[in-house]
Amino acid sequence: MYHIFEPTTETELDDYFHFRWSILNAPLQLPIGSEKDGYDPHALHRMIRDRDGKPLAVGRVYVTDADEAQIRYMAVEPSHRGKGIGALLLKALEQAARDEGAKRIVLLSRIKAISFFEKFGYVAAQREPHRMEGTQLLQMIKQLAPAKSLLRVPELCLALERVWAEQIPISEKMGITVYQYTGERFETRASLHANVNTKHAMFAGSIYSQATLTAWGLCWLKMKEQGFDGEIVVAKGEIAYRQPVTELPRAVILKDHIEGSFAGLKKGCKVKVKMSVSIISGEQNAADFEGLFIILPRESQSEPPPLSDIYSVANE
Repeated sequence: MYHIFEPTTETELDDYFHFRWSILNAPLQLPIGSEKDGYDPHALHRMIRDRDGKPLAVGRVYVTDADEAQIRYMAVEPSHRGKGIGALLLKALEQAARDEGAKRIVLLSRIKAISFFEKFGYVAAQREPHRMEGTQLLQMIKQLAPAKSLLRVPELCLALERVWAEQIPISEKMGITVYQYTGERFETRASLHANVNTKHAMFAGSIYSQATLTAWGLCWLKMKEQGFDGEIVVAKGEIAYRQPVTELPRAVILKDHIEGSFAGLKKGCKVKVKMSVSIISGEQNAADFEGLFIILPRESQSEPPPLSDIYSVANE
């Protein structure tokens, strides 16, 4: 019945912006062009059409930093309100923000829409609405629960994210999170908007950092699963850049891309492991990383190397 997608072609974008103007701005007697702003080129847009291609709903989410996203310009065709289309659009925008690593969403609701957003967990961030763009608006906030998939040891995955945040603060700014860990596959995701350069692509250093942290993270998980306490040293890291990362950055390690055994950890022996990490932009392979990692028993080191060495390697 309905088709939800990201408008990308000139025709789709024309339909998208005209619908946005006709529903939101025309009733306020605002001119054509007022429906756009400078954040549109860097935002994520969603549109819902019916089977005949007629726009029924539009909305935009913009990731302001690694933690927060802002939803704006949500509009639903009046004759189709109350049919679940608004909920479908809001869910799609929240998922887009979540995929970019956002932990909360902020939006400005018109007075008549406050009850709608309250049904989906949004709460008022201020007592009184303020006037903006010719109408009364109330700021509302929602904390996003992580939508992670197949975490074999969720408590360890959360602990790994805390280790990254505490010892490599840049990892939190990059929005790197564990998305999947099954034993056969390990995947992290990062925020594109928090790592984008002037060409709207991910910084090469950020790509390297995500790949290195992902491989290091898998070593950490394997080590902790076996009840072993040691230090992980990045002995070598090489990366081949295939194409720009312009969509959601995903770092993936498959079981077949690991050389070496973690079995020696139980005996307190030094372990060497080689890992290959694929950096994926959307669905396209964008870079390949190969790293050599050494895990040392903690008692064998007089002064353990800090995890921050990873970031140093990434910028050499």
